[in-house]
Amino acid sequence: MSSVKSDLIRSWAKTSDGLEIYYESVGSGKPVVFQSGYMGIHDIWINQVKALSKNFRCITHDNRGYGMLSNPTDVSYYSMEKNADDLKCILDTLGITEPVMIVTHSIGGTVAIAFAMKYPQLVKGILLTGGPVLTKKMMDKIGGTPDMWSKYQKTPTERRDFYVNIGLCEEIAYEASKWNCKAFTLQTNALLDFNPEYDEIKEKVKQPVWLLHSKDDKIITEMIVSEFVENIPQLKYILKEGYNHFPPTEVPQLVVDTFLEMTSQLNY
Repeated sequence: MSSVKSDLIRSWAKTSDGLEIYYESVGSGKPVVFQSGYMGIHDIWINQVKALSKNFRCITHDNRGYGMLSNPTDVSYYSMEKNADDLKCILDTLGITEPVMIVTHSIGGTVAIAFAMKYPQLVKGILLTGGPVLTKKMMDKIGGTPDMWSKYQKTPTERRDFYVNIGLCEEIAYEASKWNCKAFTLQTNALLDFNPEYDEIKEKVKQPVWLLHSKDDKIITEMIVSEFVENIPQLKYILKEGYNHFPPTEVPQLVVDTFLEMTSQLNY
């Protein structure tokens, strides 16, 4: 779905556990990594890449279990730490050793926090959208079981409709209809298993963190993120309304503008 550009690099990064992670890199300048969430494909960032690749090197990828990459069905292949290591693997493959900006959607924010905790030297700042979910208490508020979302996605039609109903554009939602429902369950299980204490997060994550969130988000509500907002001292909380759970596709320019405001303040 990504438009082909002359400076586009697309390939697969080989992980330490033998998987291939599909990634794309386009543009030049300081690196920006876009981390997808439960909707784990790079396509949701198409508008941000188009706008920002004129001045930044934009890196997107598919999460394990989704898209154009290895799709293991054994639970041992799935954890937030492995998702974070996949991101590190892509940076290594591209030869990027400097701190990067990370822009996330939904559970992608959880991956970014896991990445920052493990590789703090590689993070300049994090812009979260549509999330994140970090602790068991937060998970309990939205159901807290491995099938809490996948149970609504047993057929291709149900998978498409699930995403359309929470704000994703239909064109990209059709991509979800191609996937094995088990991937959704396995990534949710990985989320449930990741349960850091806020003291540990505060000790390890010192970089600026901004959260762009909507009062009308049906999945990660304002009440759910309140715990995260209250416990991350360096967080800048930007609360909007009028869109649902997919700001990258529902309000793409708002995500771009917020990113540019953040990078301007960081002199990035």
